[in-house]
Amino acid sequence: MDRVTVSRDRKLTAIGAGARWQDVYSKLVPMNLSVVGGRVGTVGVSGLTLGGGNSYFAPRYGIACDAVASYEVVLANGQRVVASPQQHPDLYKALRGGGNNFGIVTQFTLRTFEQGQIWGGFILHPPNTTAENLQRLQEFNTASGNGMDRDATNNQVHLYDANGRSAVLNILVNTRPGENPEILRPFSTLQPQISNSMRITNLSEMVTEGSK
Repeated sequence: MDRVTVSRDRKLTAIGAGARWQDVYSKLVPMNLSVVGGRVGTVGVSGLTLGGGNSYFAPRYGIACDAVASYEVVLANGQRVVASPQQHPDLYKALRGGGNNFGIVTQFTLRTFEQGQIWGGFILHPPNTTAENLQRLQEFNTASGNGMDRDATNNQVHLYDANGRSAVLNILVNTRPGENPEILRPFSTLQPQISNSMRITNLSEMVTEGSK
């Protein structure tokens, strides 16, 4: 159920419903391939994809369910079918963000594309940068929404603990290997910083860091 199989033409990847994203990227990264998938390695392929699925590739390709070429599904009557734009198109459409309400998906076939190294990492800021981080995030979202850079993403997380302490985490990724693209510099240069792991890396390593 966790098997990951790439087609001979390298355009499709069949993924068992029991796989996690770390399984997928571990297979694809050595082949210089990728799919529109999750940002945390320990997250399951099924839950993320059936729920829609945000991705580091969202500005370029959309969310995970947009990249599904077909689903293998077991229906309530026990019948196994393939749902795609050509076969059972209504079921295919319903499964794109519809969760597990329409059958048990046993395999996802995702469109696959060439992908090399990326520039990415985590930058942790102290709480006195919160207002500035939010202002820069608003400006980033406006620029990204206007198509300024389809390879860059920032997942900004505001962290709090039970003792009232807080911090701001920026998870920056450029899905091309170029370091520090213009659209991400407002975050990478913002000081002070508690920690910074930005580097040239790959998706497998990036989602492993996201799992910690």
